[in-house]
Amino acid sequence: MYSFLKYLFDLPKLQSWLKSKWCNIYDSKFVEDSILPNLLNNMDKAVKLISNLNDKLHNKPQPKKESTFTQPQPFNLTKVKPRSVPLPEPVLKVKPTNPIPSSTYKSPREEIELAKKKEEHRKTVRTDVGSSAYFKC
Repeated sequence: MYSFLKYLFDLPKLQSWLKSKWCNIYDSKFVEDSILPNLLNNMDKAVKLISNLNDKLHNKPQPKKESTFTQPQPFNLTKVKPRSVPLPEPVLKVKPTNPIPSSTYKSPREEIELAKKKEEHRKTVRTDVGSSAYFKC
């Protein structure tokens, strides 16, 4: 790459021999308007590049760039927004409940009648069995 760039950006060769060869291949107006001005405009950069490549080729020490350290910067934290007090939830109005029916605390009628019959039966059995001599020893 070094030899190619050195050959390409050699100013006397560029203006004489290379220009005539390019004019054989390309239109002479194109060579004079596009190729040569672009090469001449970039001549400074090319010379720097060629000198750097030459230094690397001959193992010359490269000038060290000064290293820049990262400067710490404080974090850009957002400030906390004040929170608004939430609105209280509206209390729903509940329909009044129906009163508890009195039958809830009373025993069913059939149960009361059965209890009465049991009691009557016990009384009759006590009187019949208590007066009879059947169970006496």
